[in-house]
Amino acid sequence: MSSTLLHAPPRTPTLVRDRLPAIRAYVEAEQLCDAGSAAAGIKKFQHAYRLAWELELEAWPGWAEALHRQLFAGAEPSGPPDPPCVNRGTGWLFPALCAERAAGPVGAWWRRASALDAVGAALARKHFAILDDFAPAAELHAACAAAWRDGALHPARVAAPGDGPTATSRRAASRSDHIAWVDPQEWAPLRDVVGRMDELIRLLRAAAPAVLQADGAELSRMRPMVSRYGEGDLFARHCDNHCSDGRGPYCNGRLLSAVFYTRAADDEWREGDGGCLRVYRPQADPATGDTDGGDADDGDDAVADIAPLGGRLLLFFSDFRVPHEVLPVRRGERFAATCWYLSGERAVGTSTY
Repeated sequence: MSSTLLHAPPRTPTLVRDRLPAIRAYVEAEQLCDAGSAAAGIKKFQHAYRLAWELELEAWPGWAEALHRQLFAGAEPSGPPDPPCVNRGTGWLFPALCAERAAGPVGAWWRRASALDAVGAALARKHFAILDDFAPAAELHAACAAAWRDGALHPARVAAPGDGPTATSRRAASRSDHIAWVDPQEWAPLRDVVGRMDELIRLLRAAAPAVLQADGAELSRMRPMVSRYGEGDLFARHCDNHCSDGRGPYCNGRLLSAVFYTRAADDEWREGDGGCLRVYRPQADPATGDTDGGDADDGDDAVADIAPLGGRLLLFFSDFRVPHEVLPVRRGERFAATCWYLSGERAVGTSTY
């Protein structure tokens, strides 16, 4: 493996909309070279590489292999279908978690030992877990909406690889939401939700220490972030931590991401509203090529679209195990409160609990 690949920062995977044009250009380049037009073919190859950097790798991702096979055979790909949307029913994805939630009580079901086992198993097997009816959402939604009206939320920024958990470099094209870092002691509804998150993490550490890598390591929490996505807002595909299993030169210490969705009581999310969080299969580590248990994919690597239902908590590993994006909001606005739990020496400048 080249030293350039070993030391280069992770690159964002090519957006779905650019993949087919890139492979089409690549196949055209092959045809030009086969026909003896080497110079034109090289230019077309370079165009393909500009659209999709992965085409320069020795081992292509599954989406590239699948599209190339279809185009090379003369078929016209229709594009990968949208992944299934996780609205109210989560039984097909997390049957044990769904059964535990159905057993109730609302807002407290996740405290049972059997429910904690189900959460730990979901994180171990799928790298993310959905906990519906985790906490009341309407009061926190009202507080977030008031903060937005008062101008307390500001354009979000994106940390570059290796900048640490609180860096504020800006890549304007990748996200368009507005955020605020909030002391939970200042907002009673947020204090309640974050308190429940902290309790859940404490219980999970005891119930599934291997899953949370909690054997002797300190664990801390960053100050919660409140975010608002208005109509048209999005956050392009990314990982919250640029490493695998908490190791690597660009690791920022984030171990687990916890996203709680707020919603007004009379404003239930509906199909077509947008704002779902799309979860992808594990991303290859550019230093090793490992996908941390991810299977080779014959097409697009999206797993599911998680609807932003009020009261829903989404837990997922912050590193390359869970690439994700926030799809554009199509109606109304989407508020969420996010906490990151950090482990090890990188957990600096944060509050422990």
